[in-house]
Amino acid sequence: MSRWTPSQLQGVGVSTSIAVRIYKKYGDSSISVVKNEPYRLAAEVWGIGFKTADTIAQAVGIPHDSPQRVMAGLQYTLSQATDNGHCYLPTPQLVADAVKILDVPAELTIRCLDDLVGEEGVVRESLPSPDGPVPAIYLVPFHRAEQSLAGSVLRLLGDRADRMAQFTGVDWDKALTWLKKRTGTDLAPEQQQAVRLAFTSKVAVLTGGPGCGKSFTVRSIVELAAAKKAKIMLVAPTGRAAKRLAELTGQPAATVHRLLKLQPGGEPTYDRDTPLDVDLLVADEASMLDLILANKLIKAVPPGAHLLLVGDVDQLPSVGAGEVLRDLLAADTVPRVRLTQVFRQAADSGVVSNAHRINAGRPPILQGMSDFFLFGCDDTEATAALTVDVACTRIAKRFGLDPRRDVQVLAPMHRGPAGAGRTATSPTSSPTSSWNTTCPRSESSLACLSEPASRTRRKKRPRSAERSCFRATCSSLPPAAGPASTPSLKITQSPWRWLGSGTTQLA
Repeated sequence: MSRWTPSQLQGVGVSTSIAVRIYKKYGDSSISVVKNEPYRLAAEVWGIGFKTADTIAQAVGIPHDSPQRVMAGLQYTLSQATDNGHCYLPTPQLVADAVKILDVPAELTIRCLDDLVGEEGVVRESLPSPDGPVPAIYLVPFHRAEQSLAGSVLRLLGDRADRMAQFTGVDWDKALTWLKKRTGTDLAPEQQQAVRLAFTSKVAVLTGGPGCGKSFTVRSIVELAAAKKAKIMLVAPTGRAAKRLAELTGQPAATVHRLLKLQPGGEPTYDRDTPLDVDLLVADEASMLDLILANKLIKAVPPGAHLLLVGDVDQLPSVGAGEVLRDLLAADTVPRVRLTQVFRQAADSGVVSNAHRINAGRPPILQGMSDFFLFGCDDTEATAALTVDVACTRIAKRFGLDPRRDVQVLAPMHRGPAGAGRTATSPTSSPTSSWNTTCPRSESSLACLSEPASRTRRKKRPRSAERSCFRATCSSLPPAAGPASTPSLKITQSPWRWLGSGTTQLA
C-alpha cells in the first residue's frame, strides 16, 4: 500500500486542498482510490464533482469508454436534472442526455445503466401516465424522499392520536363569533371552512391566489389555537417569509432550517425519532418547499399533531427538485380549501388583478393602473439605462420613495449590459440600491415596473421529464412591503406521485 503525500497527487491534477480532503476520507488508501477508482471521489468527497473526477481519471489513464466513467456520468446527468427541478428522468431522455455529456455510444450507456440499477446506484421504476407507463430513473436520495414524504403524510392523516382534541365537538358558531370580536373582521365562508379544516384534519392545505385572504385566514387559525393554549410553530422556507409570518400572527416564526436545526450538508436535530414538540405546525409559502426539505420537515411532525401547508402553486416555485405543494393538491387523499374570493382592497391592485388575469389565460391590463407599469425596450443597453432611470428617478418621484432604501430591482442575470452587476454600478444608479438577479424569459425584451409595495418573479425551467406535469403559468406574489417587480413566466414540473389521484397508486 502506497504511503500518501500531497505531491504524489499533484501530477494528476489534484490541488493540495483537494488532496488533503481525499486523504481525510481514504487515509493511506488514497493513492489506490485515485488511480483505480477516481469516480468514487465525486460521490464520496465533498467539493469534488464529476468533472473534477473525470479530469483526474483521464490523467491516470482511465479509458474514455470505461464503464465506471459511464455509470458516474449517468449519475451526474441525473444530478444536473435535479438542478432543473426534476426528481427523475425517463430512461430515453437520460440516455440521450448522458450520451451528449459523455460522448459515448448509446448502446454502451444503456448497458451501463442496467449495471448501475443492479448495483443500486440509481432506482428504476415504471410510472403510470396517460400515454402509458414511463420508465423513470431516480437518484437514490430522491426516490427515498418521495416514498418517505408520502408515507409521512399518510401516517399523519391516519393517526388516531390527536394533539388538538380540544377542538373536537367545538361550537363553531361561537368560535367564529369570538374570532370576529378578536380580529374585528368577518371571515368569508371559504375562510371559515379553512379554519375548521385546520383543526379537524391532521393534514390540510390552504391555497388561493393573491388577494384572496390566505394571510388573514392563517392569522385567524393561529388566534384560535393560541386561545386554546395549543403549542404552535410557524415556519417558512425563507427568512423574509418567516419574518412576514411572525408580523402577521404575532407569534414567533422560523425558517425550516432553523426550526429543524439543519446545517448545510448535515442531518436535522429533529426528525421522526426526535420529533418537534408541537400541536399545530403552519408552513407558509409552501410552494417553495422542495422534495428533500419538505420530507425533512414533515418527518419531524409528531403523531397526532396538525400540519397546515399554506401557499399558491402559481407563486414562487421551489429552488430544489420537486413541486410538493402542487402534487399534494393533485392528491385526492389530502384535504384542502381553495380561496377564490378576491377582496376589494386587493382587487384594486393592478398587480393582483393582473396576476389573476394571467392565471386565467387572459392578457394583463397594461394601461390605467396606479401600481403596475410596463416599459417596452428591445435593445440591451437601452434596457439597462431605462431600468436605472426608472429605479432611481421615476419611482422616487412618483411614489415619494428613497431609491437607496425602498427600491429593489430584479435583473435577468448578473453579467451582461443589462445584468445586475453592470446596472448596479451605473454612474446614475444609487450606490446602495438593492439589485437582485432573477431569470426572465429574455435579457432585454422588456423592463417592467410595479409599485414597490408589490412583487412578482419569473423563473423558467427547461422542459425535461415526460412524467412531469408541464404547465406554462404566470407567477405572482401578493402585495407586500418590499421590492419592485416583473411579471413572470415559469414552466413547472411535478414529478412526484406517491399521493396521486386517478390511476396513480398510493405507496
